Amino acid sequence: MWRFFDWTYGTPSDLIIYSGESEVATIQSAEGVRQGDPMSAAAFALSVQPMYDRAVAASKAGGAAGCEAVAVLDDLTLIGPIESVLLAYEDLKKSCDKTGLQLQSEKCQVLYTHSSTAPDEIVGRCQFAGIQLVTGGLEILGGIISFDDEERADFVEKRIKQQMKYFDYLKCKHMKAPVAMRLLQVCFWLMRV
Repeated sequence: MWRFFDWTYGTPSDLIIYSGESEVATIQSAEGVRQGDPMSAAAFALSVQPMYDRAVAASKAGGAAGCEAVAVLDDLTLIGPIESVLLAYEDLKKSCDKTGLQLQSEKCQVLYTHSSTAPDEIVGRCQFAGIQLVTGGLEILGGIISFDDEERADFVEKRIKQQMKYFDYLKCKHMKAPVAMRLLQVCFWLMRV
């Protein structure tokens, strides 16, 4: 795979600047990944994998239970006891600081899954880390994690209502089956987003 990356990014490429239909200038792209290149996602995933692995290993420090990690590119979900998740988060933040990556703390959340109020220690650690503490349920990657049946049902109902206009289009007598099928696929794709 490294040979492929070298072949793709080993030499600068020309970027052509247009004004209308006329070529105005050419500049060389010599750093970073190319916009829209699917290999850029693979390069990112390979580059952050060791950081994710170190964070999971750090979650087991001092005999802590540890946590698991699931990543979809730059969306990382840490699953486990709060103490372990916070250890992993702190390690990941240090790794990001060393490499120049920016961890978006304002987008980070901890889901407290217990029916009781979160202990002051956990509230304080989340505040110190700049992470929002959430109780009840948490929307993540187009879905919801919740132990509350009513909250999950409300989430699904809201998503269906957002898509009803597309479902209504399916009632058209003149719509051909392949078009209707494609419209259904789009509805389900939009529900995930």
